[in-house]
Amino acid sequence: MHAAASTEPDIHATMQALFSGGPDIAGWTSRGLMHWFIDQNWMNLLDDFKDISGGHLYKLRSQIYDWLREEKSVDGFPVKIRGSDADKEHKINSLRSMAYALLQQYPIEPDDKVPAARQQQKAEISGKKMEHLTRWKRTVNVLQACHKDASLWYSRRATGLTVFVVALNAIISSAMFSSIQESDDENSYQTTVRVIAACLSITSGIAAAVRSALRLETISEQHSSAARRFGKLYVRFNDICDMLEIEYNPGGGEKASEWKDWFKDYMDVMEQAPMIDDNEYDKMCGKISKTSAAAVKMSSVMPSPKAANAQAMQVSSSLVEIVPS
Repeated sequence: MHAAASTEPDIHATMQALFSGGPDIAGWTSRGLMHWFIDQNWMNLLDDFKDISGGHLYKLRSQIYDWLREEKSVDGFPVKIRGSDADKEHKINSLRSMAYALLQQYPIEPDDKVPAARQQQKAEISGKKMEHLTRWKRTVNVLQACHKDASLWYSRRATGLTVFVVALNAIISSAMFSSIQESDDENSYQTTVRVIAACLSITSGIAAAVRSALRLETISEQHSSAARRFGKLYVRFNDICDMLEIEYNPGGGEKASEWKDWFKDYMDVMEQAPMIDDNEYDKMCGKISKTSAAAVKMSSVMPSPKAANAQAMQVSSSLVEIVPS
């Protein structure tokens, strides 16, 4: 009886706040928050928010705003939501309704009114994300270039060895035909030619065996395939990051399905691609860094297309003015 009497004033206070110009959620206790949930028919959230006060919910509104804006799953909500996957899917509509009601009561401030500390924190997080993405982009680009150079190197060696073997076989055939046409007198060079042909034949056999053992064509094709796959990964990376602008969470944060698929394909390519020597990787990193620095310097020196067009228009107008009528 005493408990019921102590609860009744809280209910009346909550109901009065609900219908008198909007609820003052920030000052509510957890019990008052539960009464608000009951009034809004968010019954399935009572167990998850039973220990949350209105002040705590008010402090979480910026995170709830990000949750709504980024359309995250129930697991990404700032408050731990319990239950099975089916239960969480059943609660998602109530969660969104509660989030919109909270943000309607306490709107998020624009970026120009956000405290400097929070702006700096956002800038640091954005900087870390960009640095992380830049490292991944550079790694894929360097690996693509390394495998492309390795493929060309092995292909040239394989072509050179093949040409050498074919040339030896042609010389041997010519020597054999020449020895057949020689006469049997004492000035004949038949014996010498046959000795040279035998030596060349042995050399040709050794070269052919070496070519078969080195498998230069196979290794060249493996590097070429790895370069093509890394090139596709590089294009996909740019599409996901720049064109689609899909959010990337570094570290242990939940990543979008596009990023998960990309990392899975990256690991598959790394497992199947031939090894790249560390020295070659470092050399390629330095080469690409120098090329990027030169491109940035050139772009800073050269005028933009708009500036060039404006300058051309200015020159043409000045010419028109000085041409006599």
